[in-house]
Amino acid sequence: MATGCNGGMAPEPPSRRFVTAPAIAVTAMRGAPIRRLRRLSNREYDNVVRDLLGDGSHPADGFVVDVYQNGYDNGSAGLTVQSDQVADYQSAAEALAASAVQNNLDSVLGGCDPSAKGPQDCLEAMLSSFAPRAYGRPLTSTESQRLRDVFQAESQASGFARGVQTVLVPLRARLGRRAGRGRFSGASHGS
Repeated sequence: MATGCNGGMAPEPPSRRFVTAPAIAVTAMRGAPIRRLRRLSNREYDNVVRDLLGDGSHPADGFVVDVYQNGYDNGSAGLTVQSDQVADYQSAAEALAASAVQNNLDSVLGGCDPSAKGPQDCLEAMLSSFAPRAYGRPLTSTESQRLRDVFQAESQASGFARGVQTVLVPLRARLGRRAGRGRFSGASHGS
């Protein structure tokens, strides 16, 4: 469809002279760019793992090599998740969760000591400190409750550490994909 300018200004249609706040929001949403959900590039993934967990093992070295479009490794068009990559992300999430519980539990729990404060308080500390950093935003009440339920089921069956590890897996798997906006607090993904 071709459009052109005839040099004049058309009068504003009556429906747009007195615009209400909801109409402004709808108009703004129509013009807003669509954000794609994309996976992190391998470089970004390794940087997030390092920044969030203090783990410099470079798990993305075992992933499928990134395809660079136009020379950039963070373009959303090239960073889709292929079916064969899902297993790689799941394996990495499980290994990273096990390593974090074994080597960095204090940081994951936000400094909470389960023997002093109890498992429930430390779970809440993790959900209020670590989980929002992993999600890049505050968790919804539904997300928090799901993670509590996962923790309760696994910790009753296999103990506190295993409960924490099981909660970390969906948090870590989520890092393989994220919306193309915002950054994790305190993380330097570009370096």
